[in-house]
Amino acid sequence: MDMIGFIGLGIMGKPMSKNLIKAGYNPKGALSSIDQMKRLETRAPTTMEVWFQTHPPTSERLQNVLHEIDALPVEQRKALDRPVKRNQLIALLDGLAVGEWNGNELVKGNRYYNKAFLLSMEIPQGWQVQIQSNPNTAVFFEPKKQFYAFFNIEPLRYQKTSAQYFRDVDQKIIQLGGKKVSWPSTGRSLSHGALTGVYGAYDQNSGPVMLEGIAFAREANGYSLIGISKQGDFRNFQPIVESIMDSLRFISQEEASKLDPPRLKVHEVARGETWSSITRKYFGTSSEWEKLASYNGFDNEEDLIPGTLLKIPPSLQFH
Repeated sequence: MDMIGFIGLGIMGKPMSKNLIKAGYNPKGALSSIDQMKRLETRAPTTMEVWFQTHPPTSERLQNVLHEIDALPVEQRKALDRPVKRNQLIALLDGLAVGEWNGNELVKGNRYYNKAFLLSMEIPQGWQVQIQSNPNTAVFFEPKKQFYAFFNIEPLRYQKTSAQYFRDVDQKIIQLGGKKVSWPSTGRSLSHGALTGVYGAYDQNSGPVMLEGIAFAREANGYSLIGISKQGDFRNFQPIVESIMDSLRFISQEEASKLDPPRLKVHEVARGETWSSITRKYFGTSSEWEKLASYNGFDNEEDLIPGTLLKIPPSLQFH
């Protein structure tokens, strides 16, 4: 079985140089922005991680921008001599919603929220969530260990019991190449009356893998979570994927209406401020000031110039 069959994500990028020129900016500024992203990456993405990305890897994006700049027609090349208006651009970012957010879904703290279906789920420590992951509602994943859990909400044409809906999910996994196997039970029942099944399969990139399908029905919707890990990791993986589904709770419309995504702040450097003092002001500690400097595209040893605008993210825990 090919895991990409579960994902259904394309890798796509859009040209940006011409749009930057029309907006009055030097397109070389995009190179600086992408370089900042590369500084925050600790390693290149794995093949499985690339499948989950809705944008190309950072190194690929950097090459795309370089090619776009090289291909600019003669009449547009004068834009390369424009000053890079860093402060003007940063000022526009104040209050910008950041992180996973699309209007209905968002990640806040250690929880995933879905305002349309009025639910929330806990994100395991060290895991990430990708929303807008068609054909799935959301994907929970831990890329270092190659743990993946595909969450889906399916409006039902007619009401079904949890047992009936689980059979639908069971057949889907089998059609994709999974074979049901016997596996020791964790000895606990799952919330919402969810039913589970364990399957073995073979992935062309990862070799032998195991899956757990978890599903239940409630009113007019079916809820499923399909977890995948390498065969050797499944014993440790299974309790984690079950805990994700166990943490699902339904929220009120009032609670959903109060949900707001994390937002970016803009800070103007005052005389005498340092990276350490600014980091302490916003995050309560100065121990990770290097991350804030890299996030803003500065080398760690560079002095701050008063009047420089800095981006202050909601957290210094970058993915």
